[in-house]
Amino acid sequence: MPDTCEVRTAVIIPTLNEAEHIGALLAHLQASEAAAECIVVDAQSSDDTAAIAQAHGAQVVNSAVASRAVQMNLGAAHTNAELLYFVHADTRPPKTWFTDITNAAQAGHALGGYRFKFNSKRPLLKLNSWFTRFNLLTFRGGDQSLFVKRGLWDALEGFNPELCIMEEYDLMQRAKAAGEAFCLLKGATRVSARKYEHNGYLQVQRANFVAMRDYKRGLASEAIRSNYYRMLRHPKA
Repeated sequence: MPDTCEVRTAVIIPTLNEAEHIGALLAHLQASEAAAECIVVDAQSSDDTAAIAQAHGAQVVNSAVASRAVQMNLGAAHTNAELLYFVHADTRPPKTWFTDITNAAQAGHALGGYRFKFNSKRPLLKLNSWFTRFNLLTFRGGDQSLFVKRGLWDALEGFNPELCIMEEYDLMQRAKAAGEAFCLLKGATRVSARKYEHNGYLQVQRANFVAMRDYKRGLASEAIRSNYYRMLRHPKA
């Protein structure tokens, strides 16, 4: 097995009012005893997100812009790590995350992530999760977490800061165009079902479909996000 101490890793977490989740996520990440730094990029939360993150030993970087693409780029700029791991605050990677992504990187994979499972027993959500076992770009998303080697990150110039939605999909799409295959890791992230708790299943699927359709049509990112949130009740609203 490769020596997991050879690759310096940084976990980058964009946040906005995630006091309910950030402490549990950081404790979960640190329980693996990973040799990784944790960077929380907070977009001026009105709750205790930043304080909780600091109490858990994370480096907190303040972002003037509430945009995951901008926040994650800012986090990457605050570290010299050779392996970047982007995680949403309301997700939980497998306990083996550090070994998984380090070994994948040392095996030559420049980017990758997991499939996902919701923290819910609802049958339709289990169906959603089942499809993510297929290594197709259609079934990828930010909730599954994403690791990227620094070399590829620099070549792609990070996330597109003009995008306020679909930023991870766009990065994976550009990596694929550059000839980099996505590495689908064993295991799954556990994803919060809070969006479905505030909206009907079909309504969420419709909103996802419209967002993907508008993205592929080249609609402006702000318009895509506006349409998306107009169709859904957001749990943090």
